Order: sequence, then C-alpha cells, then structure tokens
Amino acid sequence: MSDKKIKVGLVGCGRVSRTAHYDAIKNNPSLDFRAVCDTNCERADTWAGKNGVKAYYDFEELLEGEELDLVSINVPNRLHPKLGIKAAKKGIHVICEKPLGIRLAEVDELIACCEKNNVMLFTVLQNRYNETNKLLKQSIDNNRFGKIHTCNVTLRWRRGIGYYQEDNGWRGSRDLAGGVFTNQAVHYIDMMQ
Repeated sequence: MSDKKIKVGLVGCGRVSRTAHYDAIKNNPSLDFRAVCDTNCERADTWAGKNGVKAYYDFEELLEGEELDLVSINVPNRLHPKLGIKAAKKGIHVICEKPLGIRLAEVDELIACCEKNNVMLFTVLQNRYNETNKLLKQSIDNNRFGKIHTCNVTLRWRRGIGYYQEDNGWRGSRDLAGGVFTNQAVHYIDMMQ
C-alpha cells in the first residue's frame, strides 16, 4: 500500500460541499486537500480559510495552479461534463455529484474523454448506502422476490423553498439542474438498476 496521498481540489463551495464533501476530504487520511474553487470569490475565500487550503475563482486556474490527482465537482448539474472533461484532459481523476450531466450527449463525451485519458470517473450516489436500500438490494440479490419484471416508484421528496433559492437558485432552474428527474429522481433510477 502506498503512503502517497491523493491531492484533491474541490470545485463549488455551495451546499453539498459544505454539508458533505469538505469533511469527507479533510477526515480521510489518504487525501491531501489542496484547494477550493468557486466563482463566488467571497465564498471561496471563506471556505479556503476554514479548511486551510488555497482559493481559486476560475477552474482553469485551479487546474494550472495545483498539481492535483482528483477533483471533486459540486457545481450546477449542467456544468458537470464541461468541467469533468477539462480535468480529464489533464489526467486528473473526477468525482462528480449526481447527475453526471443533464444532456446525454455531453455525459457520453465526458465518459469517452475519461476513458481516452485513462482517468477514473465516479458519481456520488449516496443513497446506495442508505440502510433500507442496502437491505432491499440484498433481498433482490438473494432472490427473495423471485424474478422482477417491473418496478413502480413513487417519488416523495419534499424540499423547502430555501433549497431551491440558495446558491443563486440554480436547483430551481431546469436549464442548470435538469428538473426533478435528474435532481431528485436520479436516486430512484439508480436503485432500479
């Protein structure tokens, strides 16, 4: 096992980074948290200071200014493929908040670029680790329900208005978030696979 730490840059200092990614990166002894990047300079500076890392305000400057092994992309969904492709072209591995994108052709381009550059691409789908979902998966794998031919899902996912208004309101924008199908229902689609 190597003692070399994985050098990580975090892109997007909004809600999901604040609630999950900062601590996950900081508390993993295999990771070396190097920098944050956000177009909101004040927010980037605040979170860089709280984490003892460098702040960048432009993604390309982050890629040029740091020697990274991995970027964690946590920005509006529409931007995921564009930023992931830029990182992959530099040989930097990509971990991306779900979904990988909101347009299939762009996601296919991201996947192809990662494959071409021998870069690993990961999607954060945290509900796979929900205890109920793990039990359901185990039951299916153990053939508890027999052969499954169809699946019905009812999406009950309430978010307060604040969720859609914070971070400049991008989660409420179909153009930036892709709508409820890609922003919330993606977890249920993932479970059905």
